[in-house]
Amino acid sequence: MPGWNSPEEITYTYNGKTYTSYLSNYWSDYKGSDADGDGIGDIPYSIDSGADSYPLVEPFENYKVGPPLNRPPVADAGPDQTVYVASPATTAMVTLDGSGSYDPNGDPLVTPGLGMAILSVV
Repeated sequence: MPGWNSPEEITYTYNGKTYTSYLSNYWSDYKGSDADGDGIGDIPYSIDSGADSYPLVEPFENYKVGPPLNRPPVADAGPDQTVYVASPATTAMVTLDGSGSYDPNGDPLVTPGLGMAILSVV
Protein backbone atom coordinates (compact mmCIF):
# COMPACT_ATOMS: atom_id res chain seq x y z
CA MET A 1 0.00 0.00 0.00
CA PRO A 2 1.54 3.35 -1.01
CA GLY A 3 2.20 6.09 1.49
CA TRP A 4 0.08 9.02 0.38
CA ASN A 5 1.48 11.65 2.75
CA SER A 6 4.88 13.31 3.12
CA PRO A 7 7.45 11.12 4.93
CA GLU A 8 8.10 13.90 7.48
CA GLU A 9 6.12 16.76 8.95
CA ILE A 10 6.39 19.93 6.88
CA THR A 11 6.07 23.56 7.96
CA TYR A 12 3.56 25.31 5.72
CA THR A 13 1.40 28.41 5.62
CA TYR A 14 -2.30 28.21 4.85
CA ASN A 15 -4.72 31.17 4.97
CA GLY A 16 -2.01 33.32 6.56
CA LYS A 17 -1.29 30.98 9.49
CA THR A 18 1.70 28.68 9.87
CA TYR A 19 1.34 25.00 10.75
CA THR A 20 3.57 21.92 10.92
CA SER A 21 2.09 18.59 9.88
CA TYR A 22 2.23 15.84 7.31
CA LEU A 23 0.90 16.92 3.93
CA SER A 24 -0.62 14.80 1.22
CA ASN A 25 -2.74 15.30 -1.88
CA TYR A 26 -5.69 17.38 -2.97
CA TRP A 27 -8.66 15.29 -4.09
CA SER A 28 -11.32 17.28 -5.97
CA ASP A 29 -14.06 14.93 -4.77
CA TYR A 30 -13.05 15.02 -1.08
CA LYS A 31 -16.11 15.90 1.01
CA GLY A 32 -14.54 16.02 4.49
CA SER A 33 -14.41 19.06 6.75
CA ASP A 34 -11.55 21.13 8.16
CA ALA A 35 -12.82 22.21 11.58
CA ASP A 36 -9.47 23.57 12.83
CA GLY A 37 -8.74 25.51 9.63
CA ASP A 38 -5.27 24.03 9.02
CA GLY A 39 -6.05 23.10 5.40
CA ILE A 40 -5.95 19.36 6.09
CA GLY A 41 -9.14 17.32 6.09
CA ASP A 42 -10.37 15.95 9.40
CA ILE A 43 -11.22 12.51 8.03
CA PRO A 44 -9.07 10.38 5.71
CA TYR A 45 -9.84 10.19 2.00
CA SER A 46 -10.58 6.59 0.97
CA ILE A 47 -8.48 5.24 -1.90
CA ASP A 48 -9.06 1.69 -3.09
CA SER A 49 -7.83 -0.45 -0.17
CA GLY A 50 -6.12 2.39 1.67
CA ALA A 51 -6.61 5.96 2.75
CA ASP A 52 -4.95 9.36 2.50
CA SER A 53 -4.81 10.44 6.15
CA TYR A 54 -3.83 14.07 5.43
CA PRO A 55 -5.95 15.16 2.44
CA LEU A 56 -5.65 18.82 1.46
CA VAL A 57 -8.96 20.68 1.37
CA GLU A 58 -7.80 23.03 -1.40
CA PRO A 59 -5.42 22.71 -4.37
CA PHE A 60 -1.74 22.76 -3.43
CA GLU A 61 -1.26 26.31 -4.80
CA ASN A 62 -3.08 27.56 -1.66
CA TYR A 63 -0.30 26.27 0.62
CA LYS A 64 3.14 27.85 1.00
CA VAL A 65 5.67 25.25 2.04
CA GLY A 66 8.71 26.30 4.04
CA PRO A 67 9.56 28.16 7.20
CA PRO A 68 7.36 31.15 8.04
CA LEU A 69 8.52 34.60 7.06
CA ASN A 70 10.23 36.46 9.86
CA ARG A 71 8.18 39.64 9.85
CA PRO A 72 9.50 42.67 11.75
CA PRO A 73 8.00 43.64 15.11
CA VAL A 74 5.35 46.36 15.24
CA ALA A 75 6.29 49.21 17.60
CA ASP A 76 3.42 51.12 19.19
CA ALA A 77 4.67 53.69 21.71
CA GLY A 78 1.19 54.99 22.55
CA PRO A 79 -0.56 58.14 21.37
CA ASP A 80 1.39 60.87 19.60
CA GLN A 81 2.91 63.45 21.91
CA THR A 82 4.21 66.94 21.29
CA VAL A 83 6.88 68.25 23.65
CA TYR A 84 7.88 71.90 23.58
CA VAL A 85 11.33 72.76 24.95
CA ALA A 86 12.13 76.40 25.77
CA SER A 87 15.77 76.28 24.73
CA PRO A 88 18.31 73.69 23.56
CA ALA A 89 19.71 73.36 27.09
CA THR A 90 16.32 72.39 28.54
CA THR A 91 15.31 68.74 28.89
CA ALA A 92 11.89 67.17 29.13
CA MET A 93 10.72 63.81 30.45
CA VAL A 94 8.64 61.87 27.95
CA THR A 95 6.96 58.60 28.89
CA LEU A 96 6.21 56.09 26.16
CA ASP A 97 3.83 53.17 26.53
CA GLY A 98 4.97 50.24 24.41
CA SER A 99 2.27 47.84 25.63
CA GLY A 100 0.62 47.92 22.19
CA SER A 101 3.80 46.64 20.51
CA TYR A 102 3.90 43.06 19.25
CA ASP A 103 5.74 40.63 17.02
CA PRO A 104 3.57 39.13 14.22
CA ASN A 105 5.57 35.89 14.47
CA GLY A 106 4.93 35.64 18.20
CA ASP A 107 8.59 36.09 19.13
CA PRO A 108 9.32 37.91 22.41
CA LEU A 109 10.03 41.63 22.21
CA VAL A 110 12.87 41.52 24.71
CA THR A 111 16.58 41.02 24.30
CA PRO A 112 17.51 37.91 26.30
CA GLY A 113 19.36 38.89 29.46
CA LEU A 114 18.69 42.60 29.08
CA GLY A 115 14.93 42.73 29.62
CA MET A 116 14.46 45.78 27.42
CA ALA A 117 12.19 46.15 24.43
CA ILE A 118 13.65 46.19 20.96
CA LEU A 119 12.04 49.32 19.57
CA SER A 120 13.15 52.13 17.30
CA VAL A 121 12.19 55.73 18.03
CA VAL A 122 11.57 57.87 14.99
